[in-house]
Amino acid sequence: MDIDLTRLRHILAIAKNRSFSKAAEELHITQPALNRR
Repeated sequence: MDIDLTRLRHILAIAKNRSFSKAAEELHITQPALNRR
């Protein structure tokens, strides 16, 4: 399974924040954009 660095950062932010909305805020993207990835 290939995983790019951006996707890994997103996964780590979600795990750290335990919230998609907080992770999206940290990553400076919208929650729908984070959910699509």
